[in-house]
Amino acid sequence: MANLKQSLDQLLRFREIPRNRAQRFWLWINRISRNYALYFAQALKNFATKGQQEAAGFAYWAMFSMFPFFVLLLIVATSNQGHWSGRAQILSIADQMLPQVGSSVIQDALDNLPPNQHAFSLITALGLIFGSIRLFTNIQKTMSRIFRDERGRPWLVQTLIGLIMMITFGILMTVSTSLAALIALLRKQPTFVRTPAFGLEAVLALLIINAALFTMLFRFVPRRKVSWRSVFLGALLGAILWEVGRGVFDWYIASVANLGATYGSVAAVMGLMLWMFFVGCLISLCAEITVATADWQALRPPAVAVNVPEPNLPSDELSPTLRREFAVEEPLEVPEPTQSSTPDEQLSE
Repeated sequence: MANLKQSLDQLLRFREIPRNRAQRFWLWINRISRNYALYFAQALKNFATKGQQEAAGFAYWAMFSMFPFFVLLLIVATSNQGHWSGRAQILSIADQMLPQVGSSVIQDALDNLPPNQHAFSLITALGLIFGSIRLFTNIQKTMSRIFRDERGRPWLVQTLIGLIMMITFGILMTVSTSLAALIALLRKQPTFVRTPAFGLEAVLALLIINAALFTMLFRFVPRRKVSWRSVFLGALLGAILWEVGRGVFDWYIASVANLGATYGSVAAVMGLMLWMFFVGCLISLCAEITVATADWQALRPPAVAVNVPEPNLPSDELSPTLRREFAVEEPLEVPEPTQSSTPDEQLSE
């Protein structure tokens, strides 16, 4: 009996060895990082708590606004540059922005457009406005939660910022495409001398543009401002993960995932939806890291995302503010006129 107890004690001590080593490693990495590892781990946990749910909403509204966005770009490019050159420029933007499965969906959609594009340009613009408003509303709620905004923006200001962001995004992608075309033209020149660093020009241009987009999101969308240093860190991380994720996503779709066997004719659309979900996760994760870095620099305690589902409450238990926002207004009883009063008396009353 004593031998059995001794064996159990040894087994328990062996089980504690990995846990003790993990705790010592956790203490060591926090010591050398000046406790930044704690903030970084809390950012990852916050993303796991709420980021994936918000990324699903982002993916839906991004899909809703993407097709009108490219169709409107095609209409503008066609009117300025002609059909084929404008179409080639729009497809180049799609290739830089999306993985291969996404650019193929955009190409199929543009190929199926009727010849008279201007007949439905108004419908396309309305679809883009509605989709961009809903998309930006989703991003605004995510940024407000992560950056701890005390109150949201008015609806009109929020709408204008969403439209400005969509226009800025289109301008940045057009600049990127023009830069890529200029580089391709330089390569065809007989006097062009290729250097080892020149092969990275397209990647660097995309990184700069992606970093600019993330900087806009983290600096101008939330009302609460954080340091530029933390914004640049989150934006640079997001830009790098975007490009790495696009390459890994193309490899995954081509080599591992067989979406055609699962989704059939809508496999490409589902692949694009999966990519948009990844982008939504990337925005939420990098925003969490940005705020965690700002809190670490300011010596504030790390912010914690809490996901506690609340059951429905009876209306009489709600506060007046919550009742006005979420509850349906109860009908008021209209006093019935007395039988002794005449219609003229009722009007005079």
